[in-house]
Amino acid sequence: MRVPDGTYALRRAGGLLPPLRWVRKEVAGGAGATVVAGWVRLPFTLEDAGDHVLLRYRRPLGLLCDRLRPAPGGGWDGDATIAGRRYGRFTMARPEG
Repeated sequence: MRVPDGTYALRRAGGLLPPLRWVRKEVAGGAGATVVAGWVRLPFTLEDAGDHVLLRYRRPLGLLCDRLRPAPGGGWDGDATIAGRRYGRFTMARPEG
């Protein structure tokens, strides 16, 4: 399973995440970055984990990992984790417009 290349808008779905209005994920060729406010880039790699995809953040954020599962309508449901423990939930979808 692989997250298709492209840019995704995020929406907070629960937990300790802040509002994600200014956050997006950019994916290309098995890697990508979470982009905050248009200029802070947090790079990650993608890993196929069977029924979900792992976005593993690179050092120094190596304890952070997002677990993504396909959602109805072509988007993704995500769990934000630190050291394997979920601290928030979010959704990812292609931006409208």
